[in-house]
Amino acid sequence: MQSAVVEDLRQRVVVQTEHLDIHADRRIDKFEQYSHLGVVRELVRDSSSGGRLAELVDEISTLTSSFRPSALESKLSALLDDLSKEELKAREQRRLLLGALGEESVLGLDVAIGRTSPYRSDRSDLPHLAAGFSVKWSLRTDRAQDPRSQGAKLSALRRGRMPHFAVIVMEPRPYFLSILGRGAGDVDCVYHLHLPALETALESVCNGSSATSSQRQTWDTFCRLRDQGRLRDYDDLVDLVRTL
Repeated sequence: MQSAVVEDLRQRVVVQTEHLDIHADRRIDKFEQYSHLGVVRELVRDSSSGGRLAELVDEISTLTSSFRPSALESKLSALLDDLSKEELKAREQRRLLLGALGEESVLGLDVAIGRTSPYRSDRSDLPHLAAGFSVKWSLRTDRAQDPRSQGAKLSALRRGRMPHFAVIVMEPRPYFLSILGRGAGDVDCVYHLHLPALETALESVCNGSSATSSQRQTWDTFCRLRDQGRLRDYDDLVDLVRTL
């Protein structure tokens, strides 16, 4: 579903806003506000391979072995031994540090929209995360809170401006929509792929003369979410992306 959203946005938006870069399934450490999250991952990679320092030690050792016996060779061998010990000590210190920190889990976004960073000249060559979306065809009780957790993580981990974060759904049940829409700001809003059709269907069922009190309450919940801007149509998302 996220691939379809990306393709649609590229066709409808990027033509007018060529500075935007829209991708599916993108980790947040690929953007400048969250680039610091990749530091530990890079340390793990460097520690496992030994890094450039270990390569230099090997090269010097190979070069030294080709020397004829001399005072220079003896002195150089001693220095090489000291260098090797320091390299092993540094590698062990990195290993202990990484063991204490643990390998981080980097949040991935179903759809991410990047743009040229306003800090590119002095902070990073990475794009700025302008907006991110969690895409759900439908919601279940055990998954409805996931987008809110993602939004809270985006807010807590950022170094810079908070990106617009919302959920794109085709969920028809107002109860599940309200779980996301009536939150405490972890999710900016919920975009429904066809809100007018959902509104028409709910009104015919829940707002008729024969509707039960429970159905009328469902209709009231839907109307509050819509009127407060917590529940919006997908076309509103397209219009917003054009302004990023």
